[in-house]
Amino acid sequence: MPKSELLKAIQREISRHGLDTFPVRVDNGNLVTPGCPQCRKTLYTVDNFIDHIDNDVLPPLLDRHHTSSMSRSENEILGVISGIPGCI
Repeated sequence: MPKSELLKAIQREISRHGLDTFPVRVDNGNLVTPGCPQCRKTLYTVDNFIDHIDNDVLPPLLDRHHTSSMSRSENEILGVISGIPGCI
């Protein structure tokens, strides 16, 4: 995947997430909490949101890009290694 396509994919994924509020169900009804409505993850500050993007959103996206750009033999090797306890 060319860098321009990767950049567009990252931008699309980040734009799906935002620091907003969403309802959370509790015993007595609903409570509104701040966070990422897409992931339903509670976040209180912009720093928390940036950490969420860095730690929860980008790694899976980059992993998908990496595995889709690998050759078939590399994918087969990773499949075998991932079946071994303690590896990957």
